[in-house]
Amino acid sequence: MPIVNQCNKSGCKRNKQCENNDLYMKHPYNDAEFQKDIKNPEILIIGTTPPWRFTLNLDGTRRNEELLDEDKNIDFYYGAKKNNFWKIIRVISQKDLKDRDKILQFCKEKGWLFVDIINECYTNDKYSALDKNLCIKSFNATIFKIISASNIKIIYFTGESNAYKWFNSALQKNSNFEILEKFSEYPKMDTKHLPKFKMLKIKNTNKKIPIIMLPSPSGSANRGMSKTTEYYNNFKKSKNTKLNYLEWIYDTLLLEQEYDKFFELI
Repeated sequence: MPIVNQCNKSGCKRNKQCENNDLYMKHPYNDAEFQKDIKNPEILIIGTTPPWRFTLNLDGTRRNEELLDEDKNIDFYYGAKKNNFWKIIRVISQKDLKDRDKILQFCKEKGWLFVDIINECYTNDKYSALDKNLCIKSFNATIFKIISASNIKIIYFTGESNAYKWFNSALQKNSNFEILEKFSEYPKMDTKHLPKFKMLKIKNTNKKIPIIMLPSPSGSANRGMSKTTEYYNNFKKSKNTKLNYLEWIYDTLLLEQEYDKFFELI
């Protein structure tokens, strides 16, 4: 895929302001070999990129000396200490998913495949995991190959804004796909409530894949939702659960895929 200018920093024109080799980030996991044991995946989970310390240097080597002790057990998508994705999945699945091998086995059993939209980028702050600091050099071209060639039935984005925005930007360069905002198959999905739903249509085929935008698996996201009256009132209607709102959403829409249960609340 061609190099793109998708910098989030005001006034950046992808010159010396961004292209500092120490701030360069190459994705460490987007190689298909990394998840080779996950055959015939049905679930595709898309994010942006791991934090700087997880990524590759310009020469392709890992930044192992930069990893925190807490990072080393889960050297995988969403493995950063402050990312709650695998903490949420541990709670709702009641599985001991505390290292990469156990996580890969779990993904194999569930048919989950992970991929990030960014292939290469620079960051303005290597100690921050915020997407607003990124200047994208190239998107991950394998995503659309995976979608076309596999039996993916549902696509999830972890966080609505940047992962989906950049996916949609990359998709504009690919004439084989189209995003449908409204669709007759799931009329209740056309809603202002989060998580939002869309549909990815593969042109020249009858295949349509639902897109579900999960809330970001961060602590701040969960705190923010708990303060939103609309979210809180909807969540109170669900019964017999000890899960917090974020855990309940991931359990209902990702782990159990009980969409009707969710739509009853909206």
